[in-house]
Amino acid sequence: MFVTMYVYTNELPGIELTLFRCLYCGRGLFKASADHVIIANTFGMSHTSYEPGSNYIEHQCHSCKTLYKILFK
Repeated sequence: MFVTMYVYTNELPGIELTLFRCLYCGRGLFKASADHVIIANTFGMSHTSYEPGSNYIEHQCHSCKTLYKILFK
């Protein structure tokens, strides 16, 4: 199962990170602000950080294994 998400930077707060959760199990997937997206594990250790500008990210939920395809514009 997979989900396609579009994250628009002009709709996010400037500095504060917003947590996005899995639609199926509720586990935290990633945090995003108008400046960057951070993919992190449950302990908050950053795996990957992306800058805005049409970045395409694939990320799988660790709990239910749903694949997320995220376009960060």
